[in-house]
Formats: sequence, structure tokens, C-alpha cells
Amino acid sequence: MHLEHWDKCLSLIKTKISIQSFETWFKPIESISYNNKTLTLKVPNKFFYEWLEEHYIKLLNEVISNVLGKNGRIEYKIPDNTLTKNKIKAAKLNYKNTFLESSNLNNLNSNYVFKNFISGKCNSVARIAGKKICNSPGNNPFNPLMVYGGTGLGKTHIIQAIGNKIINNNNNNKSVYYVTSEKFANQFIDSLKENKLKNFNKFYTNIDVLIIDDVQFFSGKTKTQEVFFHIFNQLNLNQKQIVLSADKSPIKLSGLEERLVSRFKSGLTVELEKPDYQTRLNILKFKVKKDNLSISDDVVEYIAREVDSNIREIEGVLISLMAHSTIYKMGIDLNNLISVVAKLAGARILCIGDLMLDRFVYGTVERISPEGPIPIIHVDKEATMLGGAGNVVRNVVALGAQCTFVSAIGTDDGGKRLTSLVSQLRNVEAYLLRESGRPSTIKTRYMAEGQQLLRADQETDAPLAPATESDIRLAALDAIPGSDAVVLSDYGKGVLSESVIQCVIEKAKLEGKPIIVDPKGNDFSRYAGANFITPNSSELALASGRLLSDDSSIVEAERATQTVTNLAVSRPQYWLSWCQETN
Repeated sequence: MHLEHWDKCLSLIKTKISIQSFETWFKPIESISYNNKTLTLKVPNKFFYEWLEEHYIKLLNEVISNVLGKNGRIEYKIPDNTLTKNKIKAAKLNYKNTFLESSNLNNLNSNYVFKNFISGKCNSVARIAGKKICNSPGNNPFNPLMVYGGTGLGKTHIIQAIGNKIINNNNNNKSVYYVTSEKFANQFIDSLKENKLKNFNKFYTNIDVLIIDDVQFFSGKTKTQEVFFHIFNQLNLNQKQIVLSADKSPIKLSGLEERLVSRFKSGLTVELEKPDYQTRLNILKFKVKKDNLSISDDVVEYIAREVDSNIREIEGVLISLMAHSTIYKMGIDLNNLISVVAKLAGARILCIGDLMLDRFVYGTVERISPEGPIPIIHVDKEATMLGGAGNVVRNVVALGAQCTFVSAIGTDDGGKRLTSLVSQLRNVEAYLLRESGRPSTIKTRYMAEGQQLLRADQETDAPLAPATESDIRLAALDAIPGSDAVVLSDYGKGVLSESVIQCVIEKAKLEGKPIIVDPKGNDFSRYAGANFITPNSSELALASGRLLSDDSSIVEAERATQTVTNLAVSRPQYWLSWCQETN
């Protein structure tokens, strides 16, 4: 009788809530007995019971009254923890070859360990808490652990270090899974399309340690937030460890449901701050020693003093310095360094060009598809970063300069991601003009064993709409007077039309601003009037029509290109004529 009554209750409940909520909070309940109008139900634990009472009490009262009558009531039986744990373990064993096939658990970066994480006042709390978690994952006061802070402060490093340490401590007996919020959302969407939502939920609810990076990207994704909320509760219920990262504290994360933010705050929230001088110095010394770099202590100390932003920019300056030394075949001493940094410190660089999203899909290849034959990549992780002109902007600010950035993007998801990444850059004032119907440029590289297997491009080289092109010119021309130099980063994707190029060059020359061009195509005459053009070897060969075989052939090609561009100086003055047309 009790089973029949509970089945009727479940049938009614199922019509009133989402399938996900039903599967999470009602499917696990077992009916034990029915006596004196009282239905006794077995729930997994006390937390589960409290959750039902807090969120579904009205629904349960309504359903019980309908099935059992006005005097009907519910009693709960909470089993001991041992029984609950045994059931979970059994479920995991029966579930080895479902969603797990497309979600490799061994996806942590082995370089992200505590040994390589330089501790200081800015991050010591996160480090200490992380190590304590490793000793008893899930059974500690720091569950969940939320690490937040700006770009380049080591969030990804510390959360993956926790995962690597747990694996080492437990001899791979605990399942540890690292995933970005973006990948989680994509997995959820794919599971819906393929009717594998049950597999998706099973996979995530049976993980011992779940590490999710950049949870701020859950913003606005209502369905994704809902499913993650239930997964979070189930993991928490089963004393599984949850580790999260974000760019802001939970209370400042916009576009997230209040109940989800409440869960994020329920454990330990730790901020990673900008490193102080001593920490910056220790980071640089570690990097110099690790990479066996020949740099004197006074140079290292100077960088640590002058670059007071994030860790990524500190390392970027060091890398740029090494590149400068290699290119110009000069040693790295303090005088050379001061000269380079002084020129860049506080400088304002205007960059105009084609912004791209570089997407990397990393994995392993274990077999070849018989239908292809093509390699089958098992995806471990994904990463996105600014590419094209965006990479120029990143390097400019890494060297200590300020940057005004003008480009065009689509109104698609790629455009939203690009906007988000640019907004995270320090000292960048961006004018990203959105053009409806135009795809944002996305270059996806599939990587395995350090090799690029495939690149897939989403892009267009069609001219910008006249209105968008006009806005590009206006934004660029307006920024030139306040800039110290102008960079044209041309990838041939439509932002730098001939009109835009010549308008910018002519205005910059009138203002006495140097112009640097990263060219595209075989016609360098379109950059007439620029001070520097920086082609690579293939671009120079194409533009000059010469085969580059040695140093002398490169010099000849360079002279030929210069002749072409000098002859083109007499072109019509696009900037003046355009200004006259537009008043």
C-alpha cells in the first residue's frame, strides 16, 4: 500500500516541477511504510531532509493531502552515513563507461603544483586552505572553496594544484575533474541535444573533487545555473569537495541566481590580491632559475619594483626582455632595461586592427577512426585567449604601456567572449564596434601531444558595413592626438580598409605620431607613409616578389618594398577628403 501511495505522490509531483528537480530531490526517496495516515519516507541524509522541508514543503503538503486526505502526513527516516556512502560508491562503479568516455578525468595541467606556486601575503590564505583541503577533501570547513581575483593572479594555478595534490595523496583513488564553466555549459547543452542529460548528471554527481574555473561565465545562463545548482547540492550532500574560481567575490557576481551565490558563500571565500614587491621578486627569481636565464639580480629587482600589476604581466615583461636581447644581440643589463622600460612606462599606444578569438582544444589521441581514417581526440580541456590584434594589445600592456584599442566584432557568442576577455585587461580603453550578422573571427586549434592536428576557422574577410567603417575611422582619429604611437595590426579581416589605413596614417603624420604596421597581403603600398612595417619572411617574399634565401636577398626584398611604399606616398589624402565629406 505504501508503495502505491508514494507512486501516486510522485506522479503528481512530476507534473509540477522540472524533470531535473524531480530526478535530484524526489527520485532518491524511498517509501518504507504507511500507518495511521502517515507515510514514512527514507531520505539519504539530514541535509536532504532539510532541503525538502525548506523548498518543497508546500508542494509536499498539497500532494499528500490530495493522495492521503486532509489528515495525511509524512515522516522521514534518515539512514546512517555508512549506508549512504556505500550506495554512492556502487553507483559510481556501475557508471564507468557512459559520459566518462567523453570527459577524461586526467585533465589537470601537471605544471600547476604547489611547488611552482610562489606564496606571499597576496595568496597565502588560499595556499594554506588549499593544502588543508588536500588532506581531507570534502571533509573540511572549506567546502566549497571559492578563489577569486583579477586576471593573471594565479587562480587557475592554485585550484589545479589542489587537484594534483589530492590525486597524489590518494594514489588516484579519488576522481578529480577540472572544467571551465564554459566547457561545463557546452557539455550540458550537448547532453540535452543528444538526450544524455541523465548521463551528464550521473557523471558530475559521482565525482569526488569537482574544480570549476571562471564561474562568472555562468552569468545569464539560467538553465546551466539550474543544473549546476542541483549538482552542487548533491555533491555537497555526499561530502564531495568543490573548488571554484571567479574574477570577483560571490556577492559581486552579476547575472547569477541568488541561491547559487548563497552556495558559493557557504564555505571559504579567498581573494588573490596583486603581489607585493617581495612576492614579485620571488616569482621572478623562481622563473629565472627554473628557465636557466642569464639575468643579473639588479635587473630582476628593477622589474619587480617597476611592474606592480599581476603575475602574468610580470612574466610577460621578462619574456619580452629576453626576446629584445635575442633580436638585438645585446646583453641584459640594468642600463638597457631602464632604457626600454622608461620608453614604455606610461606611454599610450593606439592599436587598430582585426580582433580574433584563439581557441585551443587539448586532448589525447589513442586511436584512428576506421571511417576516416582520422585521429580521434579525447578532449581534456579547452582554453580561449585574445588573438590577432588582441595579442598585440596584451603585449603592449604587459610591457607597462596603456592602450587604446579599436576593432570590430560580431554580436554572436564569440563577440561576447572577446568583449569579456578585453574587459579583463588592465590599462586598456577599448572601442569594440559590434556589427550584426557579421561572424566574430574564431580560430580553433585541436592539440594533442604538443602537435596541432587541425585548425578550424570561423571568419569573414568581407568589408565592414559603411556605418561600422565610419565608426572605426571616427574612433581611431579621435584617439590619435592623445596617443604616443599608432599600431596597425592587419590580418585582412575587414577592419583595416584602404580608407581607414590612409586616414589614420595621414592624421598620425600631421600629429607627429610614429606609425607601426603589421602588414597583410602582397601590396605594401597601402601602408604608404608608415614609419615601420614589420612583415614576417613569407609576407616580405610575397610583397617583394623575391625568393628569400639569405641575408642579402632579405635586404634586397626590403629595399624593393620600401621603393614601392615611397612611390605610393602621393596617394590622395583620404583623411582630409573624408573629413570634408563628413564635416
